[in-house]
Amino acid sequence: MTDYTYEAGRNRLIPLAEQKANREHGKYPAGNRDAWTKMWNLAFLSEMDRLAGEVGLVGAFKKG
Repeated sequence: MTDYTYEAGRNRLIPLAEQKANREHGKYPAGNRDAWTKMWNLAFLSEMDRLAGEVGLVGAFKKG
């Protein structure tokens, strides 16, 4: 897998991960912005990792 293929694959997952984070935590903070940002980022990054595994991007890219 090339850098470009990996990057393009991850980029296709971004809207899906954003939707999940927005569903769980809202698009904008309702209270403490720092706490909201941490929780939103955790939801987004966790979903990105889950989706990457689901489509086979995890472990498929090895530099060397």
